Amino acid sequence: ADARFELSPASREACTDLASPARASHFFERNDPDSRRTRFLLESFVAAGCFEVRERDVEQAEAELDLFGVTTANSVVLELGEYYEVIERATEGSLLEALLRLSGGPERTIYVAVGEGEGDLRSGAPAGFSGLREALVTEGYVLKSLVTLAAREIPEDADALLVIAPQRPLHETARASIVRFVEGGGRLVVLLEPGRDAGLAELVAGFGIESRPELVVDARFADLEGTARGTGVLVSTYADHPISQGLEARHMSFFPGVRPVDPARKPQPDDRLQAVVYSSREAWLSDDVEAARRGLAPTRGDQRLERFALAVAGRYPRPGGEGRVVVFGDAEFASNRWLRALYNLDLIVNAMHWATEREPAITRRPKVLTPYQTPLPPQTTLQMLYGVGLLVPELLLIVGAIVWIRRRSG
Repeated sequence: ADARFELSPASREACTDLASPARASHFFERNDPDSRRTRFLLESFVAAGCFEVRERDVEQAEAELDLFGVTTANSVVLELGEYYEVIERATEGSLLEALLRLSGGPERTIYVAVGEGEGDLRSGAPAGFSGLREALVTEGYVLKSLVTLAAREIPEDADALLVIAPQRPLHETARASIVRFVEGGGRLVVLLEPGRDAGLAELVAGFGIESRPELVVDARFADLEGTARGTGVLVSTYADHPISQGLEARHMSFFPGVRPVDPARKPQPDDRLQAVVYSSREAWLSDDVEAARRGLAPTRGDQRLERFALAVAGRYPRPGGEGRVVVFGDAEFASNRWLRALYNLDLIVNAMHWATEREPAITRRPKVLTPYQTPLPPQTTLQMLYGVGLLVPELLLIVGAIVWIRRRSG
């Protein structure tokens, strides 16, 4: 039987938001089996009221190929109004991202802290964050750099400030400006790293969010490849919060090295703080972060096993407006290497949506594998899924994709 595609919630919502269908031109080559699959995918978008599709034989569409700059058979040209994008090897994810870019929407401005060794949103290296930048731009955000050393105040047009694991301490003036920003109704998203915080732990503690510098070690995942034994935490426990909306135990996310983040206290009675994601109950803390970075297995000793919160969201009603703060205990989970592993992308982008009060944009997105992504090994993924009592078709597809990537790179 012919395969049929079930669109993700994100794709269905994007289709619903369109005032009129986009036009998708599918340039196919006869006897190409991949073209058949693309045709079925496009039909799913047609059924959702999203696309009007034209099938174009490449041998009879030379003028259009030149017009759109199409160089590969089985490409799709997506047109909306006066603009278009060419998508090679179309997947649901690539079609959705092109559709979001074409449809636009109200823009929000995110300032990204720079100057103290923060994560680099321009870097396409595995440890860089260019993938996060592309994802946020696709979702309608304008990103601007903010040199914190020179910033006495956060700019007035800032809808949010993003701080990604600075390597050097933020200047006292910068920390004070961030506090004033949040107290005045601003929005702050912070990505910490185990073993260092550059003064950020003290800053977010002022908002009732405490984060010890130790590394969370989860005994269930001691055999996970690519990290020191047990320091890669696979998350399957989420709180009932807008950031984790739609994420259940089978929608896992992965933190390659994470510190605990705790909603410790409410600075004012009307403040609301809540943990968003948790480790398993079989976790403990290691203070030997540097050894773990060198790949050495942490030693537990007599520490008891317990569950730790790994991300916290807080709301702070003030006379100048409601401030919002989101703190993750890991930055690497949003790096190019790990951003599209499992549901990491959904967590970080939905956190930005919640922080900037774009809750309607919160959704689960189709999975897109990238060349610089480091996938979880198939045998390890299966062992972990058995360990938490899960083995579902969605994750089997991910495992299949991992095998495909490994064969391609072999």
